[in-house]
Amino acid sequence: MDAQRALFEHKMSKIKKTKIFLLVLIGILGVTVVQDFLQSRYQSYSFYFSESLLFSILWILFVPITLGTRHFFQKSPRLLQNKWTYRTFFILSTVVIHIVFYALLIHLISWIFMSHTFHFWRNLTYTLSQDLYKYLFVYSAISLLPISIEKKKYTEPLDFTEFIWVTSGRKSEKISTQEITYIQASTPYVEIYLQGKKYLHTDTLKSLEKKLDQSSFVRIHKSTMINLDKVQQLKSRLNGDYDVLLSTGEILRLSRNYVAGFRAKQDRSSSQAEKYSG
Repeated sequence: MDAQRALFEHKMSKIKKTKIFLLVLIGILGVTVVQDFLQSRYQSYSFYFSESLLFSILWILFVPITLGTRHFFQKSPRLLQNKWTYRTFFILSTVVIHIVFYALLIHLISWIFMSHTFHFWRNLTYTLSQDLYKYLFVYSAISLLPISIEKKKYTEPLDFTEFIWVTSGRKSEKISTQEITYIQASTPYVEIYLQGKKYLHTDTLKSLEKKLDQSSFVRIHKSTMINLDKVQQLKSRLNGDYDVLLSTGEILRLSRNYVAGFRAKQDRSSSQAEKYSG
Protein backbone atom coordinates (compact mmCIF):
# COMPACT_ATOMS: atom_id res chain seq x y z
CA MET A 1 0.00 0.00 0.00
CA ASP A 2 2.85 2.39 0.80
CA ALA A 3 4.41 1.75 -2.59
CA GLN A 4 1.07 2.32 -4.37
CA ARG A 5 0.52 5.52 -2.44
CA ALA A 6 4.03 6.71 -3.29
CA LEU A 7 3.42 5.93 -6.96
CA PHE A 8 0.12 7.84 -6.88
CA GLU A 9 1.77 10.84 -5.21
CA HIS A 10 4.55 10.74 -7.81
CA LYS A 11 2.00 10.83 -10.66
CA MET A 12 0.11 13.71 -9.03
CA SER A 13 3.38 15.57 -8.59
CA LYS A 14 4.14 15.17 -12.30
CA ILE A 15 0.66 16.47 -13.21
CA LYS A 16 1.15 19.46 -10.91
CA LYS A 17 4.55 20.24 -12.44
CA THR A 18 3.04 19.99 -15.94
CA LYS A 19 0.32 22.49 -15.02
CA ILE A 20 2.89 24.88 -13.59
CA PHE A 21 5.00 24.52 -16.72
CA LEU A 22 2.01 25.36 -18.95
CA LEU A 23 1.10 28.36 -16.79
CA VAL A 24 4.67 29.64 -17.06
CA LEU A 25 4.56 29.32 -20.85
CA ILE A 26 1.21 31.14 -21.06
CA GLY A 27 2.50 33.86 -18.72
CA ILE A 28 5.64 34.42 -20.80
CA LEU A 29 3.59 34.49 -23.97
CA GLY A 30 1.12 37.00 -22.54
CA VAL A 31 3.78 39.35 -21.18
CA THR A 32 5.65 39.35 -24.52
CA VAL A 33 2.53 40.11 -26.56
CA VAL A 34 1.46 42.92 -24.20
CA GLN A 35 4.96 44.41 -24.37
CA ASP A 36 4.87 44.37 -28.19
CA PHE A 37 1.46 46.04 -28.16
CA LEU A 38 2.59 48.81 -25.78
CA GLN A 39 5.72 49.39 -27.83
CA SER A 40 3.69 49.68 -31.04
CA ARG A 41 1.44 52.30 -29.42
CA TYR A 42 4.41 54.21 -28.06
CA GLN A 43 6.28 54.27 -31.38
CA SER A 44 3.08 54.68 -33.47
CA TYR A 45 3.34 51.67 -35.76
CA SER A 46 0.91 48.88 -36.60
CA PHE A 47 0.53 46.00 -34.21
CA TYR A 48 0.07 42.50 -35.66
CA PHE A 49 -0.99 39.98 -33.07
CA SER A 50 0.04 36.97 -35.20
CA GLU A 51 3.59 38.25 -35.70
CA SER A 52 3.93 39.19 -32.03
CA LEU A 53 2.74 35.72 -31.05
CA LEU A 54 5.17 34.15 -33.52
CA PHE A 55 8.29 36.01 -32.41
CA SER A 56 7.47 35.55 -28.72
CA ILE A 57 8.59 31.95 -29.26
CA LEU A 58 12.10 33.27 -28.56
CA TRP A 59 11.29 33.59 -24.85
CA ILE A 60 9.12 30.51 -24.63
CA LEU A 61 11.91 28.29 -25.96
CA PHE A 62 14.10 29.10 -22.94
CA VAL A 63 11.94 26.81 -20.79
CA PRO A 64 11.89 23.56 -22.84
CA ILE A 65 15.49 23.94 -24.04
CA THR A 66 16.70 24.50 -20.47
CA LEU A 67 14.73 21.53 -19.12
CA GLY A 68 15.78 19.27 -21.97
CA THR A 69 19.46 20.16 -21.77
CA ARG A 70 19.62 19.88 -17.97
CA HIS A 71 17.89 16.49 -18.21
CA PHE A 72 20.55 15.37 -20.68
CA PHE A 73 23.31 16.44 -18.30
CA GLN A 74 21.58 14.67 -15.40
CA LYS A 75 21.77 11.48 -17.45
CA SER A 76 25.48 12.09 -18.12
CA PRO A 77 27.12 12.17 -14.65
CA ARG A 78 30.61 12.34 -16.16
CA LEU A 79 29.89 15.84 -17.51
CA LEU A 80 28.83 16.97 -14.03
CA GLN A 81 32.11 16.08 -12.32
CA ASN A 82 33.64 19.45 -13.20
CA LYS A 83 31.28 22.40 -12.76
CA TRP A 84 33.14 24.63 -15.23
CA THR A 85 33.10 21.94 -17.91
CA TYR A 86 29.38 21.50 -17.32
CA ARG A 87 28.69 25.25 -17.46
CA THR A 88 30.71 25.72 -20.65
CA PHE A 89 29.01 22.82 -22.44
CA PHE A 90 25.60 23.89 -21.14
CA ILE A 91 25.92 27.51 -22.33
CA LEU A 92 27.36 26.62 -25.74
CA SER A 93 24.87 23.82 -26.45
CA THR A 94 21.78 25.74 -25.34
CA VAL A 95 22.72 28.92 -27.23
CA VAL A 96 23.40 27.03 -30.48
CA ILE A 97 20.26 24.88 -30.16
CA HIS A 98 18.10 27.89 -29.31
CA ILE A 99 19.32 30.13 -32.13
CA VAL A 100 19.08 27.46 -34.84
CA PHE A 101 15.78 26.02 -33.64
CA TYR A 102 14.23 29.47 -33.21
CA ALA A 103 15.17 30.58 -36.75
CA LEU A 104 13.93 27.29 -38.19
CA LEU A 105 10.66 27.39 -36.24
CA ILE A 106 9.90 30.97 -37.31
CA HIS A 107 10.54 30.02 -40.92
CA LEU A 108 8.34 26.91 -40.87
CA ILE A 109 5.41 28.47 -38.98
CA SER A 110 5.36 31.61 -41.16
CA TRP A 111 5.66 29.48 -44.32
CA ILE A 112 2.75 27.22 -43.32
CA PHE A 113 0.32 29.62 -41.64
CA MET A 114 1.17 33.17 -42.76
CA SER A 115 1.11 35.07 -46.03
CA HIS A 116 4.64 36.36 -45.51
CA THR A 117 7.51 33.90 -44.94
CA PHE A 118 10.40 34.82 -42.65
CA HIS A 119 13.34 33.04 -44.23
CA PHE A 120 15.65 30.87 -42.14
CA TRP A 121 19.00 32.49 -42.96
CA ARG A 122 17.62 36.00 -42.48
CA ASN A 123 16.19 34.98 -39.11
CA LEU A 124 19.48 33.37 -38.13
CA THR A 125 21.55 36.40 -39.14
CA TYR A 126 19.22 38.82 -37.38
CA THR A 127 19.20 36.77 -34.19
CA LEU A 128 23.00 36.52 -34.12
CA SER A 129 23.43 40.26 -34.66
CA GLN A 130 20.67 41.47 -32.34
CA ASP A 131 19.90 38.85 -29.68
CA LEU A 132 23.07 36.83 -29.06
CA TYR A 133 23.83 38.67 -25.81
CA LYS A 134 20.36 37.76 -24.48
CA TYR A 135 21.00 34.06 -24.98
CA LEU A 136 24.46 34.23 -23.44
CA PHE A 137 23.22 36.19 -20.42
CA VAL A 138 20.15 34.04 -19.71
CA TYR A 139 21.84 30.67 -20.19
CA SER A 140 24.92 31.77 -18.24
CA ALA A 141 22.65 32.66 -15.33
CA ILE A 142 20.79 29.34 -15.62
CA SER A 143 24.08 27.42 -15.67
CA LEU A 144 24.79 28.72 -12.16
CA LEU A 145 21.73 26.95 -10.78
CA PRO A 146 22.60 23.71 -8.96
CA ILE A 147 22.06 20.45 -10.80
CA SER A 148 22.23 16.95 -9.39
CA ILE A 149 21.89 13.43 -10.69
CA GLU A 150 18.29 12.38 -10.93
CA LYS A 151 16.97 10.26 -8.08
CA LYS A 152 13.71 8.34 -8.02
CA LYS A 153 11.08 9.98 -5.84
CA TYR A 154 9.53 6.67 -4.99
CA THR A 155 10.33 2.99 -4.90
CA GLU A 156 8.32 0.65 -7.05
CA PRO A 157 7.77 -2.86 -5.75
CA LEU A 158 10.25 -4.98 -7.70
CA ASP A 159 10.25 -8.77 -7.95
CA PHE A 160 13.80 -10.04 -8.13
CA THR A 161 15.12 -13.56 -8.22
CA GLU A 162 16.77 -14.96 -5.10
CA PHE A 163 18.21 -18.05 -6.80
CA ILE A 164 19.75 -18.88 -10.17
CA TRP A 165 19.90 -22.33 -11.72
CA VAL A 166 23.28 -22.93 -13.34
CA THR A 167 24.62 -25.93 -15.24
CA SER A 168 27.77 -27.63 -14.03
CA GLY A 169 28.71 -30.52 -16.28
CA ARG A 170 25.68 -32.78 -16.47
CA LYS A 171 24.12 -31.37 -13.33
CA SER A 172 22.02 -28.27 -12.62
CA GLU A 173 22.78 -26.42 -9.42
CA LYS A 174 20.76 -23.85 -7.54
CA ILE A 175 22.82 -20.93 -6.19
CA SER A 176 21.71 -18.08 -3.98
CA THR A 177 22.16 -14.62 -5.49
CA GLN A 178 23.41 -13.41 -2.09
CA GLU A 179 26.45 -15.68 -2.50
CA ILE A 180 27.39 -14.13 -5.84
CA THR A 181 30.50 -11.96 -5.68
CA TYR A 182 30.45 -10.59 -9.21
CA ILE A 183 29.29 -11.38 -12.73
CA GLN A 184 31.18 -10.78 -15.97
CA ALA A 185 29.99 -10.88 -19.56
CA SER A 186 31.49 -13.65 -21.68
CA THR A 187 29.41 -13.43 -24.85
CA PRO A 188 27.14 -15.25 -25.48
CA TYR A 189 27.26 -16.30 -21.80
CA VAL A 190 28.04 -14.74 -18.43
CA GLU A 191 30.53 -15.93 -15.82
CA ILE A 192 29.12 -16.00 -12.29
CA TYR A 193 31.75 -15.83 -9.53
CA LEU A 194 31.21 -17.07 -5.98
CA GLN A 195 33.71 -17.69 -3.19
CA GLY A 196 36.21 -20.04 -4.86
CA LYS A 197 33.79 -21.01 -7.62
CA LYS A 198 32.92 -19.93 -11.15
CA TYR A 199 29.93 -20.89 -13.27
CA LEU A 200 29.22 -20.32 -16.95
CA HIS A 201 25.56 -19.32 -17.31
CA THR A 202 23.43 -19.01 -20.44
CA ASP A 203 22.14 -15.48 -19.97
CA THR A 204 23.19 -11.90 -20.67
CA LEU A 205 24.45 -9.30 -18.22
CA LYS A 206 21.66 -6.92 -19.22
CA SER A 207 19.01 -9.56 -18.57
CA LEU A 208 20.48 -10.54 -15.19
CA GLU A 209 20.71 -6.90 -14.16
CA LYS A 210 16.92 -6.67 -14.41
CA LYS A 211 16.34 -9.92 -12.51
CA LEU A 212 18.70 -9.33 -9.56
CA ASP A 213 18.11 -7.14 -6.53
CA GLN A 214 19.04 -3.70 -7.86
CA SER A 215 19.79 -2.40 -4.37
CA SER A 216 22.58 -4.98 -4.03
CA PHE A 217 23.92 -5.44 -7.54
CA VAL A 218 25.48 -2.57 -9.46
CA ARG A 219 27.31 -2.25 -12.77
CA ILE A 220 30.94 -1.11 -12.41
CA HIS A 221 31.90 -1.64 -16.04
CA LYS A 222 30.03 -2.35 -19.26
CA SER A 223 30.98 -6.01 -18.85
CA THR A 224 31.02 -6.36 -15.03
CA MET A 225 28.41 -6.27 -12.26
CA ILE A 226 29.21 -6.75 -8.57
CA ASN A 227 27.43 -7.50 -5.33
CA LEU A 228 27.73 -4.43 -3.08
CA ASP A 229 27.63 -6.63 0.01
CA LYS A 230 30.95 -8.16 -1.08
CA VAL A 231 32.78 -4.82 -1.41
CA GLN A 232 35.51 -4.26 1.20
CA GLN A 233 37.40 -1.23 -0.07
CA LEU A 234 37.41 1.42 -2.77
CA LYS A 235 40.68 3.00 -3.90
CA SER A 236 41.05 5.80 -6.44
CA ARG A 237 43.39 5.40 -9.41
CA LEU A 238 43.64 9.21 -9.60
CA ASN A 239 42.33 9.22 -13.18
CA GLY A 240 38.60 8.94 -12.48
CA ASP A 241 38.64 5.14 -12.18
CA TYR A 242 38.71 3.13 -8.93
CA ASP A 243 39.93 -0.25 -7.72
CA VAL A 244 37.26 -2.26 -5.91
CA LEU A 245 38.53 -4.78 -3.36
CA LEU A 246 36.09 -7.64 -2.80
CA SER A 247 35.70 -9.90 0.22
CA THR A 248 37.35 -12.70 -1.80
CA GLY A 249 40.52 -10.63 -2.15
CA GLU A 250 39.92 -9.99 -5.85
CA ILE A 251 40.34 -6.48 -7.26
CA LEU A 252 38.12 -5.18 -10.06
CA ARG A 253 38.12 -1.85 -11.89
CA LEU A 254 35.29 0.61 -11.36
CA SER A 255 35.06 2.63 -14.57
CA ARG A 256 34.65 6.40 -14.23
CA ASN A 257 31.44 6.18 -16.30
CA TYR A 258 29.80 4.08 -13.57
CA VAL A 259 31.14 5.88 -10.48
CA ALA A 260 28.03 8.05 -9.98
CA GLY A 261 25.66 5.07 -10.12
CA PHE A 262 27.92 3.06 -7.82
CA ARG A 263 28.09 5.89 -5.27
CA ALA A 264 24.32 6.37 -5.33
CA LYS A 265 23.61 2.70 -4.63
CA GLN A 266 26.41 2.53 -2.07
CA ASP A 267 24.97 5.49 -0.14
CA ARG A 268 21.46 4.07 -0.35
CA SER A 269 22.67 0.68 0.86
CA SER A 270 24.51 2.28 3.78
CA SER A 271 21.51 4.37 4.83
CA GLN A 272 19.26 1.32 4.75
CA ALA A 273 21.74 -0.67 6.85
CA GLU A 274 21.85 2.13 9.44
CA LYS A 275 18.06 2.27 9.47
CA TYR A 276 17.69 -1.47 10.15
CA SER A 277 20.53 -1.51 12.71
CA GLY A 278 18.93 1.40 14.54
